[in-house]
Amino acid sequence: MPGWPLHLLQMLFVLLVIAAPVPLALALVRSRGAAVHGAAENLLATVFLAVTAQVGLALLLGFARVLDTAPLLVCSAALFAAGFMALRRTGVPRLLPQEGLGTLRAGVLIVVLIALGLGMADLVVHPTRNFDSLAYHLPVMARWVDAGRLEVFAELGQVALYPSHWELLSTLVVLPVGQDLLVSLPNLLAWLQLGLAIFVLARRLGARADASALAAGLVLLMPSVLSRLDAVQPDIALAACFVTALAFALRVPDEGRGLDLLIVILAVGMLPGLKLSGPVFVLMLVPALVLGPQMRWSGLSAVRERLRAPGLTPVQFAAAVTLALGLGLAWYLRNFISLGNPFGDLEISLLGWTLFDGSISGEDLRRGSLANVFRWSNADDWSVLGGTLWKWLGAGAALLVVTALAGARKRVCWYVGLLLLLCVALYWRTPYSADNGTHGWQVTPWIEVGLRYGFPALALLGVLGAVGMSRSVWLERAALLLLVVTSLLTVLDELIPNVWVLVFVVAGAWAVSMVALRGRSRTLLVPGIAALLALIVALGLARSEREAKRNLHFGSIVEVLAAELDDDDVVAVVHSHKLHLAAGMDWRRRVELPDLPRRVALDHAWVTALRAKGVTALLVGHQEPDPEAADNIRRVQAMIRASEDFVLVADYESLRKDLALFRLVQSSR
Repeated sequence: MPGWPLHLLQMLFVLLVIAAPVPLALALVRSRGAAVHGAAENLLATVFLAVTAQVGLALLLGFARVLDTAPLLVCSAALFAAGFMALRRTGVPRLLPQEGLGTLRAGVLIVVLIALGLGMADLVVHPTRNFDSLAYHLPVMARWVDAGRLEVFAELGQVALYPSHWELLSTLVVLPVGQDLLVSLPNLLAWLQLGLAIFVLARRLGARADASALAAGLVLLMPSVLSRLDAVQPDIALAACFVTALAFALRVPDEGRGLDLLIVILAVGMLPGLKLSGPVFVLMLVPALVLGPQMRWSGLSAVRERLRAPGLTPVQFAAAVTLALGLGLAWYLRNFISLGNPFGDLEISLLGWTLFDGSISGEDLRRGSLANVFRWSNADDWSVLGGTLWKWLGAGAALLVVTALAGARKRVCWYVGLLLLLCVALYWRTPYSADNGTHGWQVTPWIEVGLRYGFPALALLGVLGAVGMSRSVWLERAALLLLVVTSLLTVLDELIPNVWVLVFVVAGAWAVSMVALRGRSRTLLVPGIAALLALIVALGLARSEREAKRNLHFGSIVEVLAAELDDDDVVAVVHSHKLHLAAGMDWRRRVELPDLPRRVALDHAWVTALRAKGVTALLVGHQEPDPEAADNIRRVQAMIRASEDFVLVADYESLRKDLALFRLVQSSR
């Protein structure tokens, strides 16, 4: 752990990065529609605009090849100053209801904030062990940090060519700290945004406030959703962005203001930058803008009139569209310029015509989807699917299904219900929703990993469930009881905390909820500052425990790499998905992923190629999840150990895990 003065400076830097876009977002909300929006809508709009501005800043730094601490500090300070000046002119929008939240909603807020606090404590102490995060999300980010730009980690293949808004946003909270202490922090923000979006959209459809809050809480506390908080993956963010856009899109035709249209335009840019499936969710927003809440066609003139939302001048509208195009096309243009295919290595065909060539065909992608693997007449498949859904979605999802079926009678609810069915169908056909090839292309409990592709559907289920729940006070009480039980089980099963952490989190959640209950946001200032100082101290204390957990999870390889290698060393990794460990604690060490030698003896050309890339060390895996690779692993190990080009530095036994470290001799003997 660094000294306390350095830790304090790093935390202040992180706070600046997080807070930089907030004043500008508040000013936009206040000036473009706060007078006709509720407090929850204002808060949701502020969060969305701040995240979008942060992603835009990160893209600018990355493509300008200045993705480093000094440019980030300067740009964050400039953005904060500009936003603060704008906020002085506009004033702060209302973020809490004047009449307060009400007892039930304050109780839901306590439960959600406790889960948030315990989740953050867990993420800070435990480094992620999510396979995809270790295998390519974190390595791609480490390559960016090392290069200071958005360099493609080409050896990773297609996974390095995906849209990467969320990975880039996570990189911004890594740079100030110099390590991955807060790398999952954006997920917590997306988690909160998702809950707010469910609440706002449900209220828009006519649900009671208490029912909307309960439904949002049930979705947020589903085990499948909570299990993704530590993964550097965009699935929670995608669902949050989609539901946010839908909530404001439904306002545009009737009573929309510039803020509503601005958010929809920017969401059209954000969604494609989060995942390849983003454009599909963009298309789902079109009926809301064209037909209006009542889903009725009233002619082109009416559509044009609806889209003339007051509060956006033609210049502002053009600026918003330009920004959205930049956000939405950035990654696709990068791929097109470098590869001639905006989708990377994916083959794209339409009506039998190949639009873009790639080595990964549509058939390859469909192979691991539930649509291809699930056998409708097979009882075992149904048993696995039912058991997985019950374990990872729980009774909360079952209650929401019942209430959604009972209450969705309005025409606008039909539209949201149709979107729900489309989201379920999209999840069913998503590649790897059933298997990634490691389980024989069949339905196994592994399908819980793919449930993340269905988060937009879960969010819409929560919205419709809130509408149905509003019809009966008994349904609301059942939901409240279920929410309390779910939260207790989550704390006991998933987030077993230190007792002092639990006391601190519960006290903080209680204080915030009591302020919200009374609707007095200004009284949050003093306790907020005190809580922030306590959090900074807690993060400093958590660093040493995090390193102990890292060694427990991954063995002493981290300490060995730090002792044996310098930042200017280049590490090649063979037979391991733990690539980012080789990058060092501060991600400043370059990592290469070489093609494996195919011959019985070590090919001299292979060693020469390593030297040509500047490789000075080799990290070799001992075992991987895929048993089919075992023979090849043993073959490569034997070749490297027998070669005079490599010197063993630390073996598996000394590292207590599955990695061995070799030095590459820089001149052939």
